[in-house]
Amino acid sequence: MKTLLLTNEYPPSTYGGAGVHVEYLSRELAKIMDVDVRAFGDQRLDEPHLQVRGFGLDTSTFRCPKNLVSIFGAVRR
Repeated sequence: MKTLLLTNEYPPSTYGGAGVHVEYLSRELAKIMDVDVRAFGDQRLDEPHLQVRGFGLDTSTFRCPKNLVSIFGAVRR
């Protein structure tokens, strides 16, 4: 069995409690199954049964109103 966790944050890029919860959840699940974590950022971790990949985004080429940059960034990821 394999689990995929999609999250907005994962250490070291956390700004609230959700990233901490995902970190502990993924480490505990990795004890019994393979876990892939996909996050927004530049995270990269390769451990037995736990793989973390962050996906950054360059928004400098966006030609939209400033208040829509984060929304289009999330969709593009």
